Amino acid sequence: DGTFGGGGMFGDFEGTAYLPGSTLWWQGFAAGYVDFTNELASQWWRDRLELLRSEVGIDSFKFDAGESNWLPSSIILDPKYPESSWPAAFSTAYVSAVAQFGNMIEVRTGRKSQHLPIFVRMLDKFSSWGYENGLK
Repeated sequence: DGTFGGGGMFGDFEGTAYLPGSTLWWQGFAAGYVDFTNELASQWWRDRLELLRSEVGIDSFKFDAGESNWLPSSIILDPKYPESSWPAAFSTAYVSAVAQFGNMIEVRTGRKSQHLPIFVRMLDKFSSWGYENGLK
């Protein structure tokens, strides 16, 4: 049915409700988030991509996102991560999860991922020269 048990949604700070893990995105109204700090959710997502890769014959993936600034503001991560590491622990868990697809992958976030044999790229830069894009 395309779901997984044991959570994977983001809870609010009171622990009384679960958000659908949605966020605004640059190309479209909304995008969904998988809680990569939740191993069941992470495995569910990786299994779906692995199936796609094997059925279509994809060699590698380019993974955007993973930055904590896109997360819902009331995020609650897996309790195995101390709250003092939130929300940054999400980025580390994300990169660790996608690194399992091999050493040809590319990511855009790299918090505590220097030990992984992957490619890390910078956020897109525009060709304009100005302070708003970090080129001046």
